[in-house]
Amino acid sequence: MTKLYPIKTGAAILAGGKSTRFDGQNKALIKVSGETILERNIQILRSLFDEIHIISNKTEEFEHIGIPVFADDIDNIGPLGGIYTALLHSNCEAVFVFSCDMPFLSEDMIKNIIAHFTKNRSQILIPQIHNKIEPLHAIYATSILSVLENYIKNTSKYKIRLFFPMVSTSYLQLEDSEENHKAFLNINSFDDYAAIKNRL
Repeated sequence: MTKLYPIKTGAAILAGGKSTRFDGQNKALIKVSGETILERNIQILRSLFDEIHIISNKTEEFEHIGIPVFADDIDNIGPLGGIYTALLHSNCEAVFVFSCDMPFLSEDMIKNIIAHFTKNRSQILIPQIHNKIEPLHAIYATSILSVLENYIKNTSKYKIRLFFPMVSTSYLQLEDSEENHKAFLNINSFDDYAAIKNRL
C-alpha cells in the first residue's frame, strides 16, 4: 500500500555525473548548512515514497547511506541511462527521478507533481516554468521501460527530451515564483555552490 498515492511510487537519485566542473567531486556528498545534499533530500523522500534508490557508478561512496545503489546498466549515455536503470530496478509503477545536486527539494512540489501524474495518467510528467522544462525533476512510469530500452538500442542521440515523443508525455506548468525556481536550483560549479551557500 502506498503512503500517499493511489499508485506505488518510488524515488531515484541520479548521482552518476562526472562533475567535471566540480573537480570530479561527488556533488551528492557536499555539505550545505552542515549536512550533505543527499542527507537533506533523503529526509524529504522517506516520508513520500515506498522505495528510494541511488543510481551511481560510484557505488562504494554510498555504502554508508543504507539505501540500495545501482550502477548504470547501460554505460556512457548520460542521464537517460540513469533513468533507464532507475526504472529497471524499481518495484513501483512510477519513479520520481531527480538529480543529486538539487539541495532545495520541495515536498509540496513533489506532491503536486505526483498528484497531477496520477490524475492525468500520462507515462511521463515533466514540470516546467514558461518554456524551461525540468526532466531531472520529473516522474516516469515503469511502463515505458521496453520502449526506452528499444530507443536506446537504436539511437545515437541520448538527449532526454528526444525520447519524450515516443511515449505519453505531459507537462505541468508551474507558477513563475521564487519558491519554484529555488526547488530546481542545482550545483554545477563552484560558483553555483558559493551562490547557494550565500543564499542560505
